[in-house]
Amino acid sequence: MEEAANRADIRGNKRFDEHGNLSYFQGYYRGRISPKQRAMLEENFSKVFDQGSDVSHGAIDNSSSWLAAKHERNGRFKTVFKSGGETFEVPGWGESGTGERARYPAFRERQLAEAAQRSGAMTHNVAGNADLNVKFENAPAGAQAYLKYGGLFKSGTVDWGHAMPSSKPGE
Repeated sequence: MEEAANRADIRGNKRFDEHGNLSYFQGYYRGRISPKQRAMLEENFSKVFDQGSDVSHGAIDNSSSWLAAKHERNGRFKTVFKSGGETFEVPGWGESGTGERARYPAFRERQLAEAAQRSGAMTHNVAGNADLNVKFENAPAGAQAYLKYGGLFKSGTVDWGHAMPSSKPGE
């Protein structure tokens, strides 16, 4: 359902169920829908249209695994997600509908911005740096130092300065 919505959106379909969108997909069901099926469909619909599910990572097309492998070899599509026998793809060198390849980058950028807004996520830019300098001068022989780091610091070292020359001749 998510991938079908993506496909309809990038093609500019006015409705999700517009002709040529839903009947393309494996599992298109033309029979009577049971209460159990309806509950599953409504739950999936909510995940896609209310919650902004992105399990297909913005895919706009799908195919069987053998066709997806062919698409990968010839560069027609790039596979982004596999589930069972279905492989979900974004435009590569080719496209299944006119203009999908050219419209995909802006489509995906808008989709991710909407998802961030929906989740309340914010982006932050942090400028600056952190520096830690520990220097020991005139430390007595046998002195030990311990360095503990965390937070901004991913590693740390203790510099004891220049080694004193050996007092033994020839060394």
